[in-house]
Amino acid sequence: MKNILKGIAWTLLSMLLAVSCEPNLLPAWKSGKEATITLMVNTLPSGVTGKDSTGGRAVIQGGGYLYIQTGLTAADAVLYGPYQVTPGTALEIQDIPPAFYPFIALVYTDGIKSDSKPVVISGGGTDNNAEYRSALAATIGDPATFSYLMLTDVNIIKGTANPIKATLVPLTADTVNAGFSSASVSFPLQTSAGQTARRFVKLENAGLNIPAGNTLKSVTISMRNASGTTAQFGRLDLYNTDGSLLEASPNLPQTLAPSSMVTPQTLTYGAGTDFFAYVEYSGSAMYLDIKYELAGRLLAISSDGSSRTSIDGSTWQGPNPTGLTTCNTIAFGGSGQFAAGGTSGAIYGLATSSDGKTWTMRTLPGTVQNSVISISANPAGQLLAVTYVSGTNSAYTSSDGSTWMGPYALPYSSTNATWFEGKWYLTNSNGSSWKSSPDGAVWSSVTGTGSGMYQLNTVTSVNGKLISGGGDPGNAAKRIQISSDSGLTFGTSIPINTAAFYVTAFGVTATNRLIAIGSGSTQQINWSDDSGTSWTASTCALTGNVRAICCSPLGIFTGGDEATIYRSTNNAAGFSLSGPASAAVTGIAWGVLP
Repeated sequence: MKNILKGIAWTLLSMLLAVSCEPNLLPAWKSGKEATITLMVNTLPSGVTGKDSTGGRAVIQGGGYLYIQTGLTAADAVLYGPYQVTPGTALEIQDIPPAFYPFIALVYTDGIKSDSKPVVISGGGTDNNAEYRSALAATIGDPATFSYLMLTDVNIIKGTANPIKATLVPLTADTVNAGFSSASVSFPLQTSAGQTARRFVKLENAGLNIPAGNTLKSVTISMRNASGTTAQFGRLDLYNTDGSLLEASPNLPQTLAPSSMVTPQTLTYGAGTDFFAYVEYSGSAMYLDIKYELAGRLLAISSDGSSRTSIDGSTWQGPNPTGLTTCNTIAFGGSGQFAAGGTSGAIYGLATSSDGKTWTMRTLPGTVQNSVISISANPAGQLLAVTYVSGTNSAYTSSDGSTWMGPYALPYSSTNATWFEGKWYLTNSNGSSWKSSPDGAVWSSVTGTGSGMYQLNTVTSVNGKLISGGGDPGNAAKRIQISSDSGLTFGTSIPINTAAFYVTAFGVTATNRLIAIGSGSTQQINWSDDSGTSWTASTCALTGNVRAICCSPLGIFTGGDEATIYRSTNNAAGFSLSGPASAAVTGIAWGVLP
């Protein structure tokens, strides 16, 4: 289940002081000789998801005690109670005299206070509520079982109905920072062996500290038994910032085996949210675990068949085996699937993953043995794989990454496919024969002169132009060619500065900056803001061939033969080390998980 948490105030929770005009509630005040206050404390919802339809707020379940204090200073503070409260049953209080009270404090707890004295403050500060709350926390027992509320300017009038509505605030000292962390957060709960503990835990800053360029997908909140003996799980309910129930525990009470956990809640919410978790449990080593899942994922593959993932562009996890002997291409699409291609000892060379960590080998139909030379994705998420088998190229398509259609006959091709003006485009190693297809199944020749480059390795598109990249004989120069008429004709090849060797891949940023990466020992990365007409060399410490590039919200990432991943946060002007790899980096992709 997923709910959106909204609100900017500190979370209010817990008890409803009944209003005379609301249905199913007793009047707040009864007329008569004395003033009678009538309160109704609702029970926790059971088996209900979403907001409580009755509009009630919850307190520590199982009954408790209410104290009412009039006045705050030594001169006027009087404590009334304890009044035993049973959830779902009306409570009538008749011993508070009718009068005008500048301050009335309501305090609810699951046990009787250790003394009968009121909580006294100086009353001379600018925030009497904060001073009272601090003093109350210092004088009571376990704050996690207390709730309170400060009412101001209350006029109790004899013989007149005085409707008042109030929501108590948990006075818990159990607080956990729920802002994003790359690791799970574990909060130790108070030991409760042999009896049920009922506590509030405040979760602060939910949705904050998300790495720039990424978004929070969900937060999973679990109860974990870390002991060597069994424990009991009762409830894990969440309350919103207005005091209403956000999510009731869908799990029935259950026994937790040693070193086991239960996960009742999975949420998504806005940044900066605070909320409360209400927990019931019995055990000697219980934890509230918070696990974060970000929507965006970076994935890098290597020539040894492994993958690495990152959610912030700085820390990489892995290596994870893909099942391939070697990986040479990666794309994200197919309804949230990463697809990696290469070679394998089996009858296929393609694997997919929904998280970049766990991979599933996919069978491409109608083949004996495949080497997948490129995988591409169009804006709709359709995946296109191009294979090479015994001198023959074939195309395969998939809308989900799991089921693949094909093979579709494809003349010899050695480049990746790029999506341009509603079609796939690719060509052969010298650019003499271009093909296009609207669906990856039926391919047509692009009639025209072709690009005619000596060694053509990669194609892309930017600003309505089709771009091919490669180089001259003898590693003489990196070059590109530009077509402004959908591949019918290409202009004269343009050298990239004085860079030698070949262009191996292109990247295009959100601002249409064209980036060319390539082989050689210097000037492997260059960029252009005029669709390839003029070029500027990037600053980068890479000294070997660069094979992979990915433009993502977290930055621009490259990698190659040095088995390292580099990152640029200044639009490709300069690159710095991002993380290691186990072998040559052959592909990098960015995807937003569903």
